[in-house]
Amino acid sequence: MMAEYICYGVLYIAEATIAWLYFDALFCRKSSGLRIGITCAVAYLLLFGITWFNSVVLNGAAFFLSNLLLLWMNYECKLRSAILHSAFLTSIMAITEIIAAWIISLFGFRFGAYADSLAIMIVMAVISKMLYFSITVIAAKLWAPNRQAQEEPAFMGLLCILPIFSVIVSAVVVYIGVRAEMTKPVELLMIIIVLTLLIVNLIFMVIYNHLQRMHAEQLAMNLSIQKEEADAAYYQDLQKQSENQRILIHDIKRHLNTIHGLANDFNAPGISEYITKLVDDVLPDQQVKLCSDPILNFMLQQFRDKCKSQKITLQCDIRDNCLSFMDAPSITTFYGNLLTNAFEAASSSAERMIELSVKKNEDQQVVIVSVVNSCDTPPVPDHEGLFRTKKRNPGIHGVGLKSIGRIVARYHGVATMRFDPESKKFYHIVQFPMQEERKNRS
Repeated sequence: MMAEYICYGVLYIAEATIAWLYFDALFCRKSSGLRIGITCAVAYLLLFGITWFNSVVLNGAAFFLSNLLLLWMNYECKLRSAILHSAFLTSIMAITEIIAAWIISLFGFRFGAYADSLAIMIVMAVISKMLYFSITVIAAKLWAPNRQAQEEPAFMGLLCILPIFSVIVSAVVVYIGVRAEMTKPVELLMIIIVLTLLIVNLIFMVIYNHLQRMHAEQLAMNLSIQKEEADAAYYQDLQKQSENQRILIHDIKRHLNTIHGLANDFNAPGISEYITKLVDDVLPDQQVKLCSDPILNFMLQQFRDKCKSQKITLQCDIRDNCLSFMDAPSITTFYGNLLTNAFEAASSSAERMIELSVKKNEDQQVVIVSVVNSCDTPPVPDHEGLFRTKKRNPGIHGVGLKSIGRIVARYHGVATMRFDPESKKFYHIVQFPMQEERKNRS
């Protein structure tokens, strides 16, 4: 009896793992891995208990409801989509069990022979789980083309063929067992072989999914770093171009003032009036200086124009000598992502405001960077403790906070984020030790 319970337990763990892998392949998590694991364990433990009622209808309904709740509670999906995929898994489970019973019957056993022999029941269950596993893998790859774009076709074929090959091996094991007569040692050997095949398939898939997720995260981070370096070079070039234009405008003004003086000497008031208007209207004075750092100053000037176009109020208070410890790529990455996130939230709010302040606190020996923006709805945290992106294709977006975190860690800072529901404002505050500022300045 204990061996029977152990075999049943392995089979239900396999079912839970297959469902988890299927949901992970198609949907984005909104719960941590620990919570998903606990809810899966509880749900399939209940399913294990329900099987003792020996009701096919009750088992099928419980299987459908369990997967529906798991998907709805732990993943980002609509109720209609959760119902569709839970119904799909339930139907595939039923179909594969029928196919497995038919395969067993090909070896001379009657269709319901699994009810008389534990070994036949285990072999049939493993074959059905292998078929169930292979169909869910294929379905997941077909229904999630964007998330699987980086996979090699040859490896994809191996991934789908492996469970089918395991089904064939299981069938061969049954055939050998029949030829050698179904003694107790033969039955035990059959059970061990088919369960080992099932476990190996699941372990392979779990490791593969984990590596794929790590690869996708690393690829997104590398693309983000490349974009940050390109943005830093872009702002540096624009800043140099702006400086050259400022020098050119200054020289042109000197030449026009000289022409203005000559026009006055030769009593040509029309020329003098034209040059005065040209200098005042067409050639304005230098742009407003928002901070002492040239790269950030140019970024803020562009960001200010962007805010004006969306009728967002931008207030900046950046004290001198607070940015010297950061290099140009870090400034571009850190402040660019901070301001972009604030802009996205403020643009969909009623108050439409952003406040940026950078100042030193001599008492605490820190440089404090504070970004406050209006935000009507509280941001939703993800399973990593960050916040979910509202952009489409979250697989290629949503790395802004990770980039900010990378810069914060590089300069040994501490970041805190909070939402105030009363004022409907979001606060992102970062503190950098002044030792970093002194070290980089020296």
